[in-house]
Amino acid sequence: MENLSLNSKSDLIILRTELESAIKVVGDKLGLKMETGGIVYSGSNATIKVLASTINEDGSVNEKEADDFRVYARGYGLEADDLGKTFTARGTRYTLVGCKPRSTKYPLLGERADGKRFKFTRETVKSRLITQ
Repeated sequence: MENLSLNSKSDLIILRTELESAIKVVGDKLGLKMETGGIVYSGSNATIKVLASTINEDGSVNEKEADDFRVYARGYGLEADDLGKTFTARGTRYTLVGCKPRSTKYPLLGERADGKRFKFTRETVKSRLITQ
């Protein structure tokens, strides 16, 4: 393989693909779920975020967004045990899966049945959970 220049989108895609393959091997060896996050690059340098999460005995992954929700739930007018509850918004059912505390307008995360995640306001989630 030729050397990458790190100054094109295609080079960054190659880099991400190779890194994801390598960290999967490490994650499997250590019993962790590992994945790459955002890439920041400028010319000949790239910084890549790597997230490692522990895996429970039942196979579920301990995600940062879920951990954050347990810590910040009361600040959103919710309870930590609301995590995993369902709500309906715009005619679609979602499961409350976590939060992003740095997001002030849409801090709560809901997951659709197909696994796709969406951001919601605290008011939307709180009102929909209360009426169930």
